[in-house]
Amino acid sequence: NSGFLVVYANNGWKPVCVNVFTHKVTNNLCRFMGFDTPGKFQLIEKEQSAFGRMSTSKKDCSHVYVNCGQPQCGDRPLATKSDSSLEMIPSPGLNPWTVSFLSDGKFVCSGSLVHPKVVLTSMSCGVSILTGKGYNTALAGQTMKTEFGWSPHAQFRRLVKFNIIKGTRIVIGLLDAPFKLTDYVRHLCPGPKSWTPSGIICQTSGSSDETWSDSYPFMIAGKCGEVASENYELCSCQDDEVTNPQCLNEVETVGVDTNDWSGALACPDKKGRYYAVGLKTNSDKVSRFQNLVSPEISNKLHGVLQMLVGISSDIPEDSCHHRCKSGLCCDETMMCDGHWDCHDGSDEQDCKVEMPWPLCTSVNSTSCQCPQDYGKCGNNICIPIERFCDGSVDCVDGTDEPSGCDTCLARTRFKDPSLICDGKRDCENGEDEAPRMCGCPQNTFVCSDLSSGDENEECEPMSRLCDGRMDCSLGSDESPDMCIKLESGQRSESALIPRKSNDGYLWIRYKGAWHKYCATNWTDRKSEGICTVLGFSGLAMSQTVSPNRKVVDIKYLETGIQSPQCSLIYIICRQ
Repeated sequence: NSGFLVVYANNGWKPVCVNVFTHKVTNNLCRFMGFDTPGKFQLIEKEQSAFGRMSTSKKDCSHVYVNCGQPQCGDRPLATKSDSSLEMIPSPGLNPWTVSFLSDGKFVCSGSLVHPKVVLTSMSCGVSILTGKGYNTALAGQTMKTEFGWSPHAQFRRLVKFNIIKGTRIVIGLLDAPFKLTDYVRHLCPGPKSWTPSGIICQTSGSSDETWSDSYPFMIAGKCGEVASENYELCSCQDDEVTNPQCLNEVETVGVDTNDWSGALACPDKKGRYYAVGLKTNSDKVSRFQNLVSPEISNKLHGVLQMLVGISSDIPEDSCHHRCKSGLCCDETMMCDGHWDCHDGSDEQDCKVEMPWPLCTSVNSTSCQCPQDYGKCGNNICIPIERFCDGSVDCVDGTDEPSGCDTCLARTRFKDPSLICDGKRDCENGEDEAPRMCGCPQNTFVCSDLSSGDENEECEPMSRLCDGRMDCSLGSDESPDMCIKLESGQRSESALIPRKSNDGYLWIRYKGAWHKYCATNWTDRKSEGICTVLGFSGLAMSQTVSPNRKVVDIKYLETGIQSPQCSLIYIICRQ
C-alpha cells in the first residue's frame, strides 16, 4: 500500500515524474488500487529517488511516493469482474473473508472475517468450538483441501476470546493477532444500517468436501419472520413464505452441504464491495438469515467489535512441545518419527537421521559409485547387493525391486551402471550392450527398426541394406518398400525408412545408398509393376525423362559394364 508511483509504458515500468501532484489524485489512485483513503504523497527529486535519473521525457520533475490506507474491506481483487456473484467454481480469492475454525487441528465449523482481528459466527458454531476445550485456530486464505501441505497464501491465527451479542445468536471472536490483508485474505465491510437487500444475489461461504472456501449464492427477497422486530430475518427466494415477484429470476444453484457454515451473508453494493448483511444461525433453515443491519443489531455489533479490538486480551500460555499451524499438539514421541503428524510436516523438520547404509562416492560431476557388494538406489544411497530383488522394497524409489529382477541386465544396472554400454559384454547374452539400449555406430542399422516383428537387435552395416542378401530374419532389409521409392526432388532424403509417395522419379537403394534409376527401353508395364509392389492400386501415368546432369549407372555398380544412354523414369501411381 506504499511505494513509488510507476506506470507501464513501452514494454516496461517507469516512474511517474511530475511537477505538481494533489491529494485528490492520491485518493483516487488509492481507491482505484483497492486501498482505503485518505492517502498521502511526497514529491522526491529524481536525484534522491530510488529510481535515480531513470529516463523521462521531462527534464525538471519529481518522482511520487504514495502512502495509501489499508486494503479496502469487502474487496475481492482476484474475483472475476463479470457476474462474480454467480461464480460457483471455488478459486483463490473468491471468498477471501471465509475462515475455518479448527480445534486441535480438526475442522469444526466456518465463519467470516469482519475485521483483521475479529471473526463472526453463529452461537451453535461458537458452542461447538468452546465445548471441545481444545486449542482453537482460524484458517484463512486456503482454498483447496490437500493431503499434505498448506498454500503459501494460507494464514493461521489463534482464537482467544468469544463474545455473544446480547439477545441474539451472533458470536464475535477475537484473534491473537490480526490477519495480514492480502488478495487472498480480506474482511467484510460492516453492513450499512437499515439496508435491506431485495432482489440482490448474495453469498454464503464455508467448507465443503474438497475445499476450505466454497460458496453458495442466494437471491435475497427481503425481510421475513417478525418484521416489526429489530431482530427480524432476511429470507432468500428459496423460502416457502416468499412471494416477492423479483424471485421469478432466482439464480440456479447446485447442491452444497452448508450445515457447518456459520458465516455472514455477504451482499455486494453497486460497486461490487461486499458487506456482512446477515448471518446463518439455523442449520435447519438454510434460506433464512439473522439480519445484521437493523439499527439496534448494527449498534450492538459495532460496539462489541470496537471493544474487542481495543482491549489487550491475555493469551493463555501454550505448554505443547510442538504446535502445528493448524493447532494440533505433537508430543516428543511424534517428533522426527518419520511420519507427518502436522499437515505441513513441521514435526519432521531439522531432524537428525542416522542412515543405516552409506551414500555413493562421487566419481565425477555426473556419477557416483557404491562400495563393492553394494548396489545404488535412485537417490544415491547404497544398499547391500543381497537385498536386490529380495521381495522387500529398500530403496524409496523401488529401484531395488524392478520388473525383470531375474535378468542379468537388471542386476548389472543396479550393482554397477558403468558396466552398461561400456563396449564389453558382462552378460552372457550380451543384453548389457544391446544396440536397442546403447545405440549403434554411424552408418549402421538395426533390423527391428525396419520391422517391428524382427528380433534381430544387432547393428548391421548400412552396406547390407538392399544388397541382394537377406540379413534380417524377416527379410525387411531387402523388401521393395525399403529399396524402391518415388521422390520428386533432385536429392534423396536420407531417412532410414523412405517416405511413401505415389509420384516422383524412380529411386533405388543399393548397398545402403539411394540412386536415381536410369534405364533404356522402359515400358508402362514395368511402371505398373513398381506401383503394385509399392502398395498402390495401379499406374496413372509414366514418363521417361532425359537426365540434365550425370547420373549413376546402376547396372555398372553391379556388373562393371557401362550401359548405353539411359533415361530417368517419372511415375504417378493411383492411390
